[in-house]
Amino acid sequence: MKKRTEFERLSSVSLAGIVLLALGIAGCATPEIPPATQVELDSASEQILHEAVYVNTILDNCARLSAPLATQSDELRQAWQEHNGAYLAAADAHFSARLSPETMQYRGVPLALEAVKLSHLHQSRALDELRLPQRSSTNQRIVCERQLYTLQDNLRPIIPDQGPRSEWVLDTLISSYPQASATLATAPTLGSHIAPNQEASRSYYQLLEQEQGTCPNLDLRVIDNQWPHEAYGAFCESVPYALIECQWGQCRHR
Repeated sequence: MKKRTEFERLSSVSLAGIVLLALGIAGCATPEIPPATQVELDSASEQILHEAVYVNTILDNCARLSAPLATQSDELRQAWQEHNGAYLAAADAHFSARLSPETMQYRGVPLALEAVKLSHLHQSRALDELRLPQRSSTNQRIVCERQLYTLQDNLRPIIPDQGPRSEWVLDTLISSYPQASATLATAPTLGSHIAPNQEASRSYYQLLEQEQGTCPNLDLRVIDNQWPHEAYGAFCESVPYALIECQWGQCRHR
């Protein structure tokens, strides 16, 4: 009877030790990080593209003013690309993949109206800050010198605002598109080739009147103005709904 009691005591001690060991291992294990969501990846990629378009516009416009500013702009472009090239390539690839259902061929080049709008908005943001046409040549150089030094002082890897998960979201973005490539001059691939602030051509105001019957809050952006060919991107409540092409004033929706 004594031996049995001793055996039971040892068994209970061993069982308690196993339970405590299991709890200790579980307590020390690193918690699993939830995968990056589509919303997080979409937001991060757009934030990176916003910054890329803005920086590229500053560099392009300031480089035209003088040889020293061109040299400084080229050096900054290289440095920015070294810091952020992998992020930009992955962001552009993700953005293009998301827009694939609405991507169309326009004159042999892929185009998505949402990409055009993103590009135009952040080009305009940079141009509004520079306001070069409203300044004297001396003040143009002064403003650009200040802008370039500001960019240089803040040159660092882009970390989109995703809270404590920012690094994780970026890592996921990059690992998802290992073969991607893009530069400041080409991103976003689906819209950067469309120049902003183009003059409206002959069909613009007629189209504006027609389309406002469908959408009172219409945004009609000039895609191409080479008479007799015209093209416009139509947005309703900021949402793209048609590429309108015109030939000799005869227009059709795509």
